[in-house]
Amino acid sequence: MGIDDKKRGKEELIERVNEVNECLKEEVRHVKNVEAMRKATKKVFLGLMILLIVIPHYLYFSSPGWVVVNKNGEIYGLGNKARAALQGKKFWRDQLHEVRQEIRWEEFGILRKTANDRILEKIGRDTNREMEKFYRRYPQTRFSKAERRAEARRGQFDQIMLIKFHPLFEEMRQKRSQELQMILPVVKSKAE
Repeated sequence: MGIDDKKRGKEELIERVNEVNECLKEEVRHVKNVEAMRKATKKVFLGLMILLIVIPHYLYFSSPGWVVVNKNGEIYGLGNKARAALQGKKFWRDQLHEVRQEIRWEEFGILRKTANDRILEKIGRDTNREMEKFYRRYPQTRFSKAERRAEARRGQFDQIMLIKFHPLFEEMRQKRSQELQMILPVVKSKAE
């Protein structure tokens, strides 16, 4: 074995060592990628497990807070359907409570409006009286005649709009009240 053979052998050895180093570096990169993917998969798995635990518990213990049933007993929304499946009779008792509460609210709509109108009139009179006291003390703050006329016209416009839309709102209220009266027996039968 000559010097050239030793030199060639050394160079081949160096080349093989470099190839092995490259293979090892590639293997390390691969292991790091697998480790990163494992960690990401673990996070996704934990997230899904938490969701699978939290969402059913939330649906089991919560209430929609309003009427989510129609007159045929059909439930609106996927979450509400899941809630009904998990809660069983409790869901229907909650819906019965919501229907009754909304019926009471709709039935007393006219009385509520009348009471609110009286309260608003009293507030308006009290405000006008206080403003007159204020204007006597500080006359420079009083609106000009043009501003007062414009404000009066805005008030008239608001009254016209109220007169125009009040029948529409009343019709909507009556329609909802009739719908609730049809929902009530359906919900009652399922709550018992």
